[in-house]
Amino acid sequence: MKKKNIFLLLIVLLLVGCKSQKLSCTKDIMKTQEATMDERISLTFKNKKLTDTIYSLNYTFADNVDSNVETSRNALEEQYSIYKNSKGIKYSFSNMDQGLHFQLEIAKEKLSDEEKETFSNLVNYKTYQDAKEQLIKEGYQCK
Repeated sequence: MKKKNIFLLLIVLLLVGCKSQKLSCTKDIMKTQEATMDERISLTFKNKKLTDTIYSLNYTFADNVDSNVETSRNALEEQYSIYKNSKGIKYSFSNMDQGLHFQLEIAKEKLSDEEKETFSNLVNYKTYQDAKEQLIKEGYQCK
């Protein structure tokens, strides 16, 4: 019986000690008759510290979908290809019905100092509340 109680106590302590919070925010960047672009930022905080960021862009095109998707993909690939060998940065593309989805995943603890500087707008939040307030000031809707 004592082993069972100790085991349950350890589980409770692990769960309490690893408090995690997630913040998701979205923002419409552009809306025209030809195209729309929106972005999403998802932040994960563990023990009150930012650990992971996922930044997504969704492009939707009304016309010339294939050409616009290719142009957008090429521009993003050119911008982010220097991070292909990064331990803390991963990016990917996927096609949508009328557009393109781009996703950038950042593991803050694995970033080099230079990468932390480059992506400071996505990784320098001190707390959950700090991030939420800053993103709302920048026009994001957060939940």
